[in-house]
Amino acid sequence: MRKKAAPEDLWDRALQTLNAARLLLDTTPDKSASCSYYAAMYGLQAIFLLEGKQLESHAAVWTAFHKERIKSRKWPEELGELFGRVREDRETGDYGGSAHVEPEEARKSLKAALAILEAIHKENPGKFPMADGKSREIERRGIPVLIENRMAIVSL
Repeated sequence: MRKKAAPEDLWDRALQTLNAARLLLDTTPDKSASCSYYAAMYGLQAIFLLEGKQLESHAAVWTAFHKERIKSRKWPEELGELFGRVREDRETGDYGGSAHVEPEEARKSLKAALAILEAIHKENPGKFPMADGKSREIERRGIPVLIENRMAIVSL
C-alpha cells in the first residue's frame, strides 16, 4: 500500500530526480531525459498537493499545469512549451525504440525541468527551497548539483 506523500516529500523527490538527470546526462541521455520529466512532474504534483489537489496521473498534472499556471498567465507561456519539450524527450527516451534522445536534447530537457522547478520555488520559496543553509553554489558545465539533499542554484 502506498503512503500518501506530503508536498515536501514530492519536492525532495523532484530535486533528487533532477540531480539523477544531471548525473546521467553524459552516459545515458535517454534516461536523463526521463529523469528530467519526472523531476518536473514531482515538482508540479508538490505544488498542486499544497493547494489541496492530489493529482495522480500524468494527464491530470499536465492538464492542471496548463489550466492553472499557463492559461491563467500565472507563469509565462514559455514554461508550457518547455514542459512540452521535456514530455516529448521523455517519450522518445522511454518508448522510442531505435530513436534516442541526443545529448544536447537531454541537456535542454534538464534545463527546462530546472526552469519549471525554479517557477515552483519562486511561487512558494518557504515550502519549496532550492537550497538549504548548508548548501553552497557549485557549477559543473552549467548544470545544478545536488548537495545534502537540496539543489544549489547555479547559472545556466
